[in-house]
Amino acid sequence: MENNQFIKAGIIGDNIITTAYDYSRAKGDPDVEVYNDLTISITNLSRTDSIELYYDSSKQLPVINDTASYEDQPRIYVYFPAGDMAYQMTTIDLAKEIKCSVSRGWKVFACDNDDSFEYGVYWSIVPDTPDVNLKFHPGDSLIIHFEGILTYKESNRMSCAAIDFRDIASIENHKEYLPVYIVKPEPRIRRFKCSQNFAGILDKVRFDWEVLGNIKQTRFFPSFGATGETSIPAKSSADCIVTESTDYTIRVFGENDIVYGYCPVIVDEPKIELKTLDRRTKYKYGEEIALSIKLFNTNHCYINEGIGRV
Repeated sequence: MENNQFIKAGIIGDNIITTAYDYSRAKGDPDVEVYNDLTISITNLSRTDSIELYYDSSKQLPVINDTASYEDQPRIYVYFPAGDMAYQMTTIDLAKEIKCSVSRGWKVFACDNDDSFEYGVYWSIVPDTPDVNLKFHPGDSLIIHFEGILTYKESNRMSCAAIDFRDIASIENHKEYLPVYIVKPEPRIRRFKCSQNFAGILDKVRFDWEVLGNIKQTRFFPSFGATGETSIPAKSSADCIVTESTDYTIRVFGENDIVYGYCPVIVDEPKIELKTLDRRTKYKYGEEIALSIKLFNTNHCYINEGIGRV
């Protein structure tokens, strides 16, 4: 069995990148950021054979101008397609902000000269030793971790991460392409607040909300003036007449999840101080009465016998 059959690259965990496109599409809001991580492993699967890495100056470099000095050390290249095409993972400018780290015993260089960005972004990974020859012993792994991956590409697309095993002995032009899927974001409540968290009974409280992401439906509870829940738009505001203390809630339904947001309103127990101005308690029928009314923890009350709301 040849060495290239022993070496294997793969993605640890989910091969999924969540786009911020569905968060930002409606408002053109570039400050909504959804950062992703991606971890790649390269492993010698052989139980008995080591794999040798050495620098071969006769082998062709990738289509980049790699100007870093490695003192003829062997190298492995990792590549993300980046640019304006639909299949590319993100844009060049956003890709330049991605941070890459590698496991102990290795070091990584970003190929960041201008010629390197024609097709995407490259990182060069070399041994953290002065040796020009290196061996992958059976079971040895190299872990490559990327963080800060941000994209505004449309969802339901497939991109990739590519590994170029340039300097592995007995391998000629061996590359692996690992599929990476760009998916819709789950629902996110960006804002849910009210004009006041403490109110008197029958006070008017204004609620304001904004929901982002892949949303099927958004509902508000308690409903506006009726039982059940009210279906609401993703971004709006509404006034509610409060009658009791409760956690006002919005429920956001996505394709695979439900997200909840809470806004508590405490309604203080109302008190009414009612007395006649002349301190009398008995009056003749038809006689005019002057009342003094003081309300506590509310701005409204009703007086019966046809007087109504005051």
